[in-house]
Amino acid sequence: MDPRLLELVAAARAVQGAFPLPKGLDAGSVAAAVRSATGKIYTGICLDLNCGIGFCAEHAAVAEMLKQRETRVLAVVAVAASALSRPAGGAGSCSCRSTRATPAVT
Repeated sequence: MDPRLLELVAAARAVQGAFPLPKGLDAGSVAAAVRSATGKIYTGICLDLNCGIGFCAEHAAVAEMLKQRETRVLAVVAVAASALSRPAGGAGSCSCRSTRATPAVT
């Protein structure tokens, strides 16, 4: 695997790990890492909530990137407990729309 992708996988694994929230909810079972056009890596975790505001790790990572006013995605990875995961259904298209770039989704 490309060393740049391995670096993204390592960044995502560093924040991945499910943990319980009150009332049987959880977060962190999936984590994602995004590399921006400047080379900076942003990470995020999923939130599994039953109140309608849960979201996927890829969205959280892109939001972190956008907070820094970066708008171009070069690559995205998502990881679950012991495997790489395809980015969640809408994450790739969401990234494209919100960042005006086509990410290399791995």
